[in-house]
Amino acid sequence: GGNCSARVHKDTTPQARCSCKLLVTHKQAGAIIGKSGSEISHMEQAAKVSIKVSPSGSFFPGTQERVLVIFGESMNIREVEMMGVGLEPEVS
Repeated sequence: GGNCSARVHKDTTPQARCSCKLLVTHKQAGAIIGKSGSEISHMEQAAKVSIKVSPSGSFFPGTQERVLVIFGESMNIREVEMMGVGLEPEVS
């Protein structure tokens, strides 16, 4: 898969809502969004999360990668990751 960094922020309450910020290539962002937003809408509905992608040409500082943020319950965020959209966290 592509290079991707993941950082998860969560609290300690049951069913905690959290966010996962990932850096994705322009190609990955396009695959995630899909034609007219069809893929991102499907993922949001299927996993009960909210997904935001930085606009085309808007990169994380110092990189050529776009920012993808997934908001939702931690188990639902994992579900998005399991959908196989090329979001493999970088191993360090």
